[in-house]
Amino acid sequence: MCEIQQSVKEQLTEINSLHITSDLENDINEAAEPKLLNLPVEIILKICSFLEADVLKYSLSKVCRRFENILADEHLWKFWVHSKIKGYFPALPNLKIWDDSPIEWEEICVEMDVERKKWCNVKETTKHIVIKDVHYASVDTVLLANKGGICLSGGRDRGMAFWHVMDLKASASAFDGTTILRDAKPHHIKHDAHAGWVWDLAADNIENASVIFSASWDNTVKAWDLVSGLNCIETFRCGMSALSVEYSTVQTSTIDVTQLRYQNGVLVIGTCDSALEFWIQNNSYSHEL
Repeated sequence: MCEIQQSVKEQLTEINSLHITSDLENDINEAAEPKLLNLPVEIILKICSFLEADVLKYSLSKVCRRFENILADEHLWKFWVHSKIKGYFPALPNLKIWDDSPIEWEEICVEMDVERKKWCNVKETTKHIVIKDVHYASVDTVLLANKGGICLSGGRDRGMAFWHVMDLKASASAFDGTTILRDAKPHHIKHDAHAGWVWDLAADNIENASVIFSASWDNTVKAWDLVSGLNCIETFRCGMSALSVEYSTVQTSTIDVTQLRYQNGVLVIGTCDSALEFWIQNNSYSHEL
């Protein structure tokens, strides 16, 4: 019995002799304390999945070299782009034209987040303006052009209206965030634009429109000059009611000496008798400065 007690006493003495210094204890505690820089990549990527793409690109990647290296992986951004569209469609189709220039998956991911932010909370990110008593029948077609600066509207009252979007002002005392304008005046209006319903609108250049085309149930498509205030400059007569219209210019040739760029304007009209009508201009040109 005495020998057992002596053995236990010696073991306790050895344990007491193992004194851990304060410095060693601090080192152990620091090693056990989790730090952002020491986290596994999997955990960092999980955290990144809750952040916006612009935060990852412009903020988190600038924190340290490790974050910069992690977020420089192109496959990571490609995966995020694919995950944002829920896998219903491929992230982008495999087009040969992209073989010539690399795809900026990082930029695509950021742009997708920016566009989602614009429309995810409509009440806080938009102004709701309703214009009344300009068209007296239903408005069947609208067209935004010049980077959203102008708007054209047409409807069953056979009329067309030309609006400057930035002239429309929302009221600070709007009920439920909606401003109703009953005395708004368009920049130009044509009450007798057509003899039938105005069904579709198109622009000669959506970024810098100077001519607007309107399709109507009166079997015509008309071209309107915006500069002179919606003056009709041409009428295209169709076999049946014109329900859709589109216009584009196609460059056919270029003379290097004079820098004359020859173009053909193509106007395509869809009619209610299941037909497509093409109106192709010949020998039109513009001078390239």
